[in-house]
Amino acid sequence: MAFRSSHRSWRLRSRRAQVSAVATILGLLLVVTFIANFLTTSLPNQMQVNDLNHELQVENQFGRLQAALEAASNAQAIGALVSQPISLGSAGDPPFANPDGATLHGVPGYQFTPANTSYSFSVLGGAGYDPPGGFGAHNPALPSGCTATSITLSCGYLSSAFRYNFSLPAGTAFTPTLDDGSSLFALNVSTNSSAITFNNIQGLHLYVIVIGNHNTITIDSNGAVRPSLIVLGSNNTIALNSQGGGNVYIVHVYGNDNTVTGPGTAGDSTVYLTVYGIGTVWDVTDGGSDANYAWFNGFNPSDVTSTSCPYDGLANTNTFSGFTGANAASMAVTYNNSTTNNHPYTHTGSGLTVTYQSVASSTCPYVSQTELSIAHAITPGAVVYASLSNAYIPSADVAFDEGAVVFAQYGGYPILYEAPAIEYTGTTLSVWFPQFTGSIGASYGLGTVDLTFRLLSVQTFALPATGLSLPTSGSYFDLTIQTPYAEAWMTWLDASATLAPLDPTCTPAGSAVCTGAYQGAGTLGTVTLAIPTSGLAALSVTVPNYSIALTA
Repeated sequence: MAFRSSHRSWRLRSRRAQVSAVATILGLLLVVTFIANFLTTSLPNQMQVNDLNHELQVENQFGRLQAALEAASNAQAIGALVSQPISLGSAGDPPFANPDGATLHGVPGYQFTPANTSYSFSVLGGAGYDPPGGFGAHNPALPSGCTATSITLSCGYLSSAFRYNFSLPAGTAFTPTLDDGSSLFALNVSTNSSAITFNNIQGLHLYVIVIGNHNTITIDSNGAVRPSLIVLGSNNTIALNSQGGGNVYIVHVYGNDNTVTGPGTAGDSTVYLTVYGIGTVWDVTDGGSDANYAWFNGFNPSDVTSTSCPYDGLANTNTFSGFTGANAASMAVTYNNSTTNNHPYTHTGSGLTVTYQSVASSTCPYVSQTELSIAHAITPGAVVYASLSNAYIPSADVAFDEGAVVFAQYGGYPILYEAPAIEYTGTTLSVWFPQFTGSIGASYGLGTVDLTFRLLSVQTFALPATGLSLPTSGSYFDLTIQTPYAEAWMTWLDASATLAPLDPTCTPAGSAVCTGAYQGAGTLGTVTLAIPTSGLAALSVTVPNYSIALTA
């Protein structure tokens, strides 16, 4: 009996050992399966999340850098330091997976041609009243039959055109003696407080320009002549005396507080008077069947504040008097104002017609502006980009480019993560583009590095400004951006409601850098945009300059 009991005990222990071994093997298989599943599924998924989080972290860090640099320049904080940490390494999963590292490249100065920005546009300098002030030499020489001194002129019959220039001392009595003729007689006179008289003009085509103040200009016409008179100055008196019928006076007055009289009561004459200025009075003293026409345009040469003319309600300061409508005489007066006559109307009665009307803006007479070209030379505009060496997702670059933050994944299309500070509404334009001095080379690792910037200067140009304005037509704010992320810039511009209609372009046209997937930062594309300045009421351009340093 004892033998049988011992044999059964051995057999039981043997079976138990077999079960234990199988259990151990199964346990090991479970562990191996768990590890294999972790290494092939869970770990890659977790590391993908880690790499994605690292990309977002670096994008946010570059975004904070953008905001800090812009805030420092807006505050004009010259000398201020801006520091921003950049995390080079992603989170790992030890001991199975190490963190993925990154390289921080300095631009300019690393291995590629640096990205850059340039712009150019034109402004008009201060407006000024610049009427003719000199006459030059006599042209042509005094013809046969004419004699002259510094203050006298006497001519017989003229058979060819004649032009002569006088610069008279103040207070001169100047009465040229001019015989009949059928040719053009053009005379320029520069003087102040003088009496200039043309007596018994017959036959000649008289063309006179008088520049100066406090002068008295008298034209006595006898016969069917067409004297033309231009007066530039203030407080002048112009007397149009008709001694016969059929005279036609063409008079232009540029200045303030001038007085015009005539054509008087003798004969039937026609007067065309155009006034640019304020306070001019026309005493018509009509007679016969005179026909009188006046155009009063608001313009003040002593206060040139705009190139839009006529100004406001200045034309209403010009007046006329003395018209009676006797003997079928007629008179038509037109007041041209740019803003005050919102409801144009015409008054007619007893031979008099007065029209009030608003007119389109036009260039004021003898108002000049100097066009100035303003250009910002090509300067480095992208300071750093981080190359993320991802093992579980495609590697990518995050860049601070021309004031924007760009994300570019190899084989994919780059995108602007943070848009540049370009704001355009059609009537306003605001541009902020940083530039950088110095280089930081390249830094590779898993830790954190600190980028430090010092604001060296801020160049700001803003309109409207005293004495400066933008050209009203045919002028553009030309913006040029050279960048390895040209496709991202074009996509952003094409998505803008205000900028897309301006038709931005990229060269080389059809190239991968302009329209294709991202291949790296080695090739630059050129993005150009022409923004018309004709409709801009406000323009602001800010270009801050920063130095840069890197601390590991």
